[in-house]
This record gives sequence, structure tokens and C-alpha cells, in this order.
Amino acid sequence: MTPAEVEPADEPLVIDVLRDQIASGGSFPLWLLAESLPTPHALRASLADTPGPQVARVDRPAPDTLDVWYEHPTSGWRLLVIITSRVATPLTRAQHDAVRARGQEAKDQQLASGYLAVVIGPRRYLRDSGNAHRFTQRVTTEALADWLRDHAERFGPDHPDPAASHRHLAARLREGAEHQVRVTAAAARAASERVWGDYDALLQPFKAHLRVDKRPPTPGGDVLFALSPLRRVEHLPVVQLRHAIREHRAALDVLGLDDSAPQVASRMRDDIPMDLFIDLSPRALTLWLRLPPLDLRTPLAQQVGDVRHAFGALWRLKNWYLSTLERWAAWRGRALPEGRGDLRRE
Repeated sequence: MTPAEVEPADEPLVIDVLRDQIASGGSFPLWLLAESLPTPHALRASLADTPGPQVARVDRPAPDTLDVWYEHPTSGWRLLVIITSRVATPLTRAQHDAVRARGQEAKDQQLASGYLAVVIGPRRYLRDSGNAHRFTQRVTTEALADWLRDHAERFGPDHPDPAASHRHLAARLREGAEHQVRVTAAAARAASERVWGDYDALLQPFKAHLRVDKRPPTPGGDVLFALSPLRRVEHLPVVQLRHAIREHRAALDVLGLDDSAPQVASRMRDDIPMDLFIDLSPRALTLWLRLPPLDLRTPLAQQVGDVRHAFGALWRLKNWYLSTLERWAAWRGRALPEGRGDLRRE
């Protein structure tokens, strides 16, 4: 099947296939449960029982979601499998957390003795989507397509040309889903290139003071700027200058303080500008300035003022750091070493 002939496979289609195959019975419900259970899992042993686990109920709370309730006829357990379908649509951590919360609610209300949060999607999508790995289990649409192809006879005799229909669905789930992933990825790359092109163009007036050191392939993450004005001096901390686009912050991360970070923050609070905030995390003490939010769906060329505001704030943080070099010894609770006059800028 050529790309021009590929029919798209979206999230509702995958859920349609799962629902229809569950309704058809046969070996599919047990196959789906086996795919959904992690390895190892205590319930895997029950897959070989006779009679084994059975589907008690199927709900579809959203076009891309299927709730499958399994129960064991003799053991008495009831398992809720919440299946989220993804083909190319981004999967967020909030969506994962909402699924887990819904499963936990069913367990707390004793509607189920346990639950699984499962995401089904193309192999490449599941590999590249970081949030997919938060789910209990990941099932590929390729595996579903293989099952359809190998079990064409599971369609009932009243279905027109069941083998051909099965092969058609299998092709859509395999080639169609993969094609859609490629198309979406290409569009995302083009959009990223446009955003970063605008970003670099607007940075040009600041290039003497700000130089990008590292940035994510997809806009929305953190852009790191080179900040190495000095030779290494013991009392100075390791710092990084960061444009946190998603958090709307210009940030200066002070790294490697470990357990001394709260004391350093306490000593420096009275010495910093009023609009400069301090956050503590296990990784860093962060000094930051609030920025106007950027809408990455809108060309940055239409948000010139806000982008330049961000660059100005980053430049200000860099200058503030350079102006406080001799105060870091006191903030860190150390005596200023001899030779402090050797703090020369590059």
C-alpha cells in the first residue's frame, strides 16, 4: 500500500477495533488482557485457568478511551483496564495522571480490586513519547494488527468478506498509523524550525551578550545560554542561565549546593532585587524573573515585545551574577580566598 493509498488510523478507530473484537468474543479478550498485564504480574497465572477471566463490562467514556472490566468467575477478583488510544496526538502527564486517578477511584469505591492504565499506539509513538512510559503497560497497534491478520476467522459468518475486512483493518492499524506518525512528525519538525528561526532572528540584537548553548528540538522546553565569564574559582558556584519557556521564567540555576542550599538562600534573600525570586529544588537553587507567556502556536514575530522582554531579563540576570561575584563567598558561608583580584572576565 503506497502512502497515497494509506487510510488514516486515528484514536477512535483503534478503540472501535478493540470494542468490536471484545464483543466478538473468542480469544481476543484474553489476548488483550495478556497484552495489558505487565511482566511479571500476579494475575498472569490466571490466564491459563478454565474457566478463565471474562469481560464483565465495557464502557467508552471518551472517543479515545475504553474501560474494560475483567472478572474471574471463581477467584472473585475484578480488574479495571483503562485503555487510552494514541496515534499521533501528544500524550501529556496530566492525561496520564487523570487516568490513574480514575482507576484509583474505582478501587477506593471497591468497584474493582485493581486497575491497569494502558496506552495503545504505534510502536514508534510509544518509543518516542516520554509520557507513554508512565502508564502501567504499552500495547502496540502493530501487535493488534498482527492479531487481526492472524485471526480473520473471528469475524462472524454474516460479516461481508471477513478475511478482506480483517486485512484492511490490519493495514490501517499498521501502515496507516505509521504513516500518520510520520506526517505528524514532519509537521512538528517544520513548526519547530519556524519557531526557532524566529527565536534566533529576534536574538540577533542580543548576540554580543547572549549565546545559545543548548535547546530542545521541540519548542516549549528550556533554552540554555552560555555563561562562562570566568576561569574556575572555588568560592563561585556552578551556574547556568536558562530561558524556561514553559514556566515563563528567566532563570539562573545555582548548582551543586546540595544540603547548603537553604542556608545560601537565607543569606542572600536580603541582598537581591525585590522582583528576583528564589526557588529551592533537590537539584538547584534557582533565581528567576517572571516573564510574559509566549504562545508557541502564534509566530514569535507577532510577539516581538514579549520575546525581547525575555532576552532582556536573561541579560539582566547575567549582569547581576557578574556584579555579585565577590559576594558569593559570604552567601556560601566561606571566607573569600586570597587572590580575589584574579577574578578576570573573559
